[in-house]
Amino acid sequence: MAYELLTEMGMPSSACTYADVTVNDESLGLYVLLEKRDDHWLERVYGDDDVVLMEGTHADFRQGWEAAFELKEGDADEAAAALKDAMTAVASGDYDEIDAHFDLDVLYTTWVGESLLAAWDGYANATTNYYIVLDPTDGKWDVLPWGLDETLERADVRFSTGRMDVAASSAVVLALLDSDEGRARYQEELLTAIEDQWDADGLRERMARHLRVVAPYHPDQTELTAAAEDLMEVLTERPALMADEA
Repeated sequence: MAYELLTEMGMPSSACTYADVTVNDESLGLYVLLEKRDDHWLERVYGDDDVVLMEGTHADFRQGWEAAFELKEGDADEAAAALKDAMTAVASGDYDEIDAHFDLDVLYTTWVGESLLAAWDGYANATTNYYIVLDPTDGKWDVLPWGLDETLERADVRFSTGRMDVAASSAVVLALLDSDEGRARYQEELLTAIEDQWDADGLRERMARHLRVVAPYHPDQTELTAAAEDLMEVLTERPALMADEA
């Protein structure tokens, strides 16, 4: 559901579905099938497989941190130069300079999405579990979430900021929050996402669709129903709590 919601918010995301895995005519049960971030994914999403793709695990756009990113695809020299320029822009704290090196539509979707999903171990709050892509169409970095397993645990999850409505520990989001334009845009993007993507009726329909797939494989229907109700409570209550703080 997390990947679905991010995709509908406009995020270049990985395809994600369920798979009934069978080996030697024996069913091993239901698994989540998640598209890998590689050259095939780059070709599908960006129309080009020769693109810089890097993984960020406790890595950030801080000057001198270029080696913290792991190159997965593309040219190393191109990646290093683009990283250095982006880090310089972030250090300047200037909104327009940051905008020149990052696709802010994508960045704000990641930032708002991670906050709504209570993804405490994502880029915005913990500088981990994300990929960056140097978009070949504009030469800007796309910051994309990954590893969305630690999400939606509680409606009242607070980030290192001490707030529920904004995750902000990474260099780029801190720089944006320090600018009037960047801070105002975050609040606008957050409230828009809550209104457009987090409507209760749509979330209930989405949950029911997933339950129809998962239920035949779960050994305890009472337990599954209770877990689904808990998740639905988080999905519907968290946006309201965040909007009150925004």
